[in-house]
Amino acid sequence: MPVIEMAGQKFGRLLVLSRAASDPKGNARWLCSCDCGNSKSVLGQSLRIGVTVSCGCYHAEAVSKRARTHGSSATRGYGAWSGMIQRCTNPNSKKWHRYGGRGIEVCAQWRTYEGFHADMGDRPDWASIDRINNDGNYEPSNCRWATAREQQNNMSTNRHISVCGDVMTIAEAGRRFGVKTETIRGRIRSGWAEDRAAQQPTTNEGN
Repeated sequence: MPVIEMAGQKFGRLLVLSRAASDPKGNARWLCSCDCGNSKSVLGQSLRIGVTVSCGCYHAEAVSKRARTHGSSATRGYGAWSGMIQRCTNPNSKKWHRYGGRGIEVCAQWRTYEGFHADMGDRPDWASIDRINNDGNYEPSNCRWATAREQQNNMSTNRHISVCGDVMTIAEAGRRFGVKTETIRGRIRSGWAEDRAAQQPTTNEGN
């Protein structure tokens, strides 16, 4: 599909300067200059549909304003929402490179805390927000409240294996069968079948 020329166009606070490197999925990105003076590489589609309108400064200002007006700024749920917005829209965020920097976005209805809360409800004391598909966006169909262990199991770096017909991460298999995850990984790299690598006790390593 041919790339739509966007250089010179203005979207919100962003002026498109030139084409930038495509995202990992091959989608066109554009280098933009924000009214505040910062620069930002943005997906062309995000500009055209109005998902991204600034380098992150607009959302930062909106977050600050809402914190003073809707009365939920001290809640755990608001903290989760604010962190999500910062990771995906603010290039100055320490976690930007893992989220907004690689194309992860927040859906339109969640760009306000009220919209986010309507879908996700109150944040449980034991959980934080988790994306089911780590390459997907923050949106109702891809998010849940999850424990730290559930999030660890869902990390994009976790390899899933099949043991006794069940699909699980290597970490889950290690806990279930009492074998260190490093041992299971090493066995699989050495050519062991996944079932055997996960289930055979380390005392029988030479058998």
